[in-house]
Amino acid sequence: MRTICDEILERESVNIFFQPIVFVKKQCFIGYEALARTSYPDGKPMSPLVLFEMAHSEGKTLAMDRLCRKKAMDTFAKYRSRLGSDSLLFINFESSIIDQGVCGSGAIIAAAQKSGLGPENIVIEINESKVHDVASLELFVETHRKKGFLIAIDDLGTGESNLVRVPRLRPHIIKLDIELIRNLDKDFFKQQTVKSIALLSRQIGAILLAEGAETEGEVDAALDLGVELVQGYYFSKPQPPDAEIFGSAIRSLINDSKDRLRHRALQRLSKRKSDAERHRRIVDWAIDTLNGCPLEEFQEFLKNMIEKNDFIECAYVIDNAGSQCTATIFSCNRKAPRSRLFVPANRGTDHSAKEYFYSCIDGGLERYTTEPYVSLASGSLCITLSRFFSNRSGEKFVLCLDITTA
Repeated sequence: MRTICDEILERESVNIFFQPIVFVKKQCFIGYEALARTSYPDGKPMSPLVLFEMAHSEGKTLAMDRLCRKKAMDTFAKYRSRLGSDSLLFINFESSIIDQGVCGSGAIIAAAQKSGLGPENIVIEINESKVHDVASLELFVETHRKKGFLIAIDDLGTGESNLVRVPRLRPHIIKLDIELIRNLDKDFFKQQTVKSIALLSRQIGAILLAEGAETEGEVDAALDLGVELVQGYYFSKPQPPDAEIFGSAIRSLINDSKDRLRHRALQRLSKRKSDAERHRRIVDWAIDTLNGCPLEEFQEFLKNMIEKNDFIECAYVIDNAGSQCTATIFSCNRKAPRSRLFVPANRGTDHSAKEYFYSCIDGGLERYTTEPYVSLASGSLCITLSRFFSNRSGEKFVLCLDITTA
């Protein structure tokens, strides 16, 4: 009995729409994702999800996937002069078939050659969470990378995504899942997840792409967190290949996004400069005073300093051997925590292995500022400002000020 799936495969009744992928900093489209569209016999639209569920139930997933890829390449090649001769074509690959041993059959390169496209123009999107056979997945990726194709990990960040696989696959592009991007500007935990993936992508040499950005806030948040490429309804819905995709309206949206990105970056830079200057002034003032103080007066000075500068969470002094020689002084507005995990250090605590100590004593730096970290004194995210000094007796010390950053 012939099925709807058979009809679609025989007639190749799949149409291709394209959704642009925007490089905001360069104010251009870097490429387009090809999205398959088809319909039921009565003309009612059929979603791609239903199409592939139907194909899977009939054991025709591979045939349907190859048809969609072929149509994507042929359509892109036909309209290439309109879409941009140097644009990339992003094609979805039904990754579950890798478990069937489809690792290097040559079907993708053959389809590309037949359509007149070079592999360097094609990005193969792989959803690694659909593949159980990791060895076959790595073989597929490496085989197509060597042929010149670009590799993208699709839908990373939700579901069964496996971050451990990403460095092993060494993709050129990492696409963040739409669920991770939705309300990104309002969700602190999503923001931290994207920030972590952005760090990973930089370390392995991959470009980060936010998929499904629908609002100005989502676009802005993604760009601020390290995303380079953006795809979604905010810029454009998927369009037929003969549509005017790169019109004045989308050009204006891209330009406005670039201007907002630059404005926010300058605001952050101004704040960092202002904070750094404020920190430098308070540290230098403290050192000028401590230089003339005997050790027994350090603690009283720290108390007075903190009461006048409430942005300081706590302060303490370390001697030349790395031993804390004052109590950890908290502002009266900040209570020292009561926890077995977060305990303020006491006199005599050894700090010799702390970077803010040895950078000044052994590293030859006069002052040092740490990266943000979780303070074991309070449990807060903070930075430590440290500064080397000598008192009037010639004894060497390091002043440490913890500044809350969140």
